Amino acid sequence: MSDVVLSVQDVSIVYHADRGDVKASNHISFDLHKGEAIALIGESGSGKTTVSLSFVDMLPKVAEITG
Repeated sequence: MSDVVLSVQDVSIVYHADRGDVKASNHISFDLHKGEAIALIGESGSGKTTVSLSFVDMLPKVAEITG
C-alpha cells in the first residue's frame, strides 16, 4: 500500500492575459508521503502561491493547468 497523500507530476500553469501568456510554473513534480511536510520556496513572483492554489482548485478562470 502506498503512503503517498499528494502526487504532483509534470504540472505547468499558464495565465492567459490580454498581452500574452504568462508561465507561472513549468513542469513541477513531487510526491508528498504520509507524515511528511513540504515547503515551496522561491523568489517573489516565482509561482509558489499559484502552485498552492492549483491544489485546491482556487485559480482564476484565466489560468490553465496542464500535466
